[in-house]
Amino acid sequence: MPSPEGLENAAQRREKIMLAVHVSVSDNGYPPTLRELADTLGVSRRQIAKDVNRLARDGLITHSPGLARSLRIL
Repeated sequence: MPSPEGLENAAQRREKIMLAVHVSVSDNGYPPTLRELADTLGVSRRQIAKDVNRLARDGLITHSPGLARSLRIL
């Protein structure tokens, strides 16, 4: 089981993902790619994909795997 610090970091990272998507849509009119999110947050693309999938399971966002810029905040 992950440590409490690990859970806090994961929750903070998912919150940062939501904020980054919101800012990108506000500033550019479209969401970031997973690669752009990974670069922005300084984590691997694999970790971003895991976090995005978790956010989707939690009903906070939608995305279409394999489609660039498909992130949508619900």
